[in-house]
Amino acid sequence: MLIALPIDTGWLRRPECREQLIKAASGIGIGMAVFPGGSGDPLEGRRAVAGLVQLLESAQDRVAVLRTDLAGIGAMAFGAVATSIGLSAALRHTVTAGGRAFAQQDRSPRVLVKPLLSWTRGSQLAQVVRDGRLLSCDCPVCYGRSLRRFIREDADSIREAATHSVLVWRSIVDRILDEQPNRRRTAWLEMCAEAINNHAALRTSSRIALQVPRYLNSWTALSV
Repeated sequence: MLIALPIDTGWLRRPECREQLIKAASGIGIGMAVFPGGSGDPLEGRRAVAGLVQLLESAQDRVAVLRTDLAGIGAMAFGAVATSIGLSAALRHTVTAGGRAFAQQDRSPRVLVKPLLSWTRGSQLAQVVRDGRLLSCDCPVCYGRSLRRFIREDADSIREAATHSVLVWRSIVDRILDEQPNRRRTAWLEMCAEAINNHAALRTSSRIALQVPRYLNSWTALSV
């Protein structure tokens, strides 16, 4: 049994709020499903990530982190009992009542690029000239094809990109869970560091302004 707890990530970022949250989690006596909320990606900042990790360590396998971005995989590596990752920003990010998830005018499919550990618009990937096969994918949808093909805004392309993304993030979760429990944290942080390096390599080879998502730096800032 889990009790649902939507929270603003300020409860994770601020030490005094975080302590109250940890105390409440300890006093509930049953599992807790946390829905982190805020503008943009709620779990991209260093203090929010560090606060989430402290909560997970204190709750000892009694916390699920739901409706989140790739931080859900990091949460699993650090002891979360379950996670869920949405197929769009609107389904990944919890917002306050009356608020709206971040949206862009670009309607090309948003694609999860495994070597980059990030979602990127197909229109941006299409600008890449040389990628050293970083954008080639071997999932059962792509069969070795390049992710640069996702430039059309039709329903079929969006559905194919979504299916690809689910398969990719599931493969990342499987890779983490295949590790011994005492190795999962290190494995996740190594993947984040490798993704940062891959962003740099892609920027150098293609001269495209591909920015490293803040959450990658936030996770690699942790020490294990």
